[in-house]
Amino acid sequence: MGAIVMKRKLLSILVVEDDVKVLKTIEWQTLSTFNRQVQILKAETYEIGKEIILHGLVDIAIIDLGLPDGHGEELIALIREKDRYLPIIILTAEKSPEYQAMVHNKYGRLIYLIKEISFSELSKRLEEAKMDWEMYASQRLSLPEGSSFDSIDISEVGYVTVEAPHLHIELYDFDRKAYRSIEVKNMTLTKFMETYNGSGNFLRCHNSFVVNKKMIHSYSRTNNEVKMLYPCENGYDIFIDVSKRYRSKVRNEIKGLY
Repeated sequence: MGAIVMKRKLLSILVVEDDVKVLKTIEWQTLSTFNRQVQILKAETYEIGKEIILHGLVDIAIIDLGLPDGHGEELIALIREKDRYLPIIILTAEKSPEYQAMVHNKYGRLIYLIKEISFSELSKRLEEAKMDWEMYASQRLSLPEGSSFDSIDISEVGYVTVEAPHLHIELYDFDRKAYRSIEVKNMTLTKFMETYNGSGNFLRCHNSFVVNKKMIHSYSRTNNEVKMLYPCENGYDIFIDVSKRYRSKVRNEIKGLY
């Protein structure tokens, strides 16, 4: 998977469901759909589901909205705080299109499954979730333990800079128009490129800067700097120097793109 560093060999699927019979049905169909090549984490209560989510053990989540000690929506919100794109299948008896639209607007893409005895559509929903996860995983960087996030979305990375002995990854969420910075301890920019640039997403332009190529708006040969696609928090544009050492490489890699 190029730059992606997987922490587990098997896909990890969380099932939060308080009805034991339904839980067993979901478990059986999930194992069948994935030829038993998955790890299933079962939670019969809100609190157990919450603990599993907080430990970052989930690749796909199947969540019943009606739980005895909490509401499944709160678990969805918890997942979305950590990760905007992790595939979630929600189980509910609520068939209202208005409700479906509301949860999609609130939490982003969700896979919706009406709770019925047969669960005849579950395998299709699981296959859909698997495709979402594969797309999602190809656009994630798994960070070292001890970082503030387990992984980040490549599309949100603006640039990476070094403040020895740590790196700072500057992120920008276009949908929310929000900035955030993640610190990665004890890593150099060289090590960052070796670890995460297998797919060629990043470009070293300075001893102190790596930029996401898709975040470059333009390159000025006169000033020897790249302009980033998103504005700074103070309303001004972000410009990053291209040092003499990296100018030739930068020009070759972005030639004809900007």
